Amino acid sequence: MFYDFSSALNTIQPHILCDKLISYDIRPSIVLWVLDYLTSRPQFVQLNASINSDVITTYTGAPQGTVLSPFLFSLYTSDCRSSNDDCVFDKYADDTVQIGLITDDDDSVYVEQKDAFINWCKNNYLVLNVEKTKEMIIDFRKITSDPAYVKIDNKEVERVRSFKYL
Repeated sequence: MFYDFSSALNTIQPHILCDKLISYDIRPSIVLWVLDYLTSRPQFVQLNASINSDVITTYTGAPQGTVLSPFLFSLYTSDCRSSNDDCVFDKYADDTVQIGLITDDDDSVYVEQKDAFINWCKNNYLVLNVEKTKEMIIDFRKITSDPAYVKIDNKEVERVRSFKYL
């Protein structure tokens, strides 16, 4: 399953990230610096160096286009792990892939870990973009059966035969 987040960097919750940094034994001075970096940031849009939007203050998210923001997102999602060796999550910046081994037509571990991931996303205020999330099944059996389609928030996830990853 290739998961896609909606506006991943924009949805980082600074207080949740800082709690995680503290749990990783990051020095308090660094945690406070990160909190200051992510909160109360003024933003505006400029067009042709002559038209400016109103300034708004943001309290969530990380600035786009910085080296630090993808790293902070990786730290933000680092506690999202599978609890079963037959299913793993591969993460790079804001890309997350769930890889599951299904044997004897028993997909219970895969489904359980998918559900746990979706719940983790909700608890961490990350929104999955179901339209861009894709499922790919690789089946080596001689006789195959089509498993039920996966749904996220009552929306069916598209099943694909190939996917360009990273």
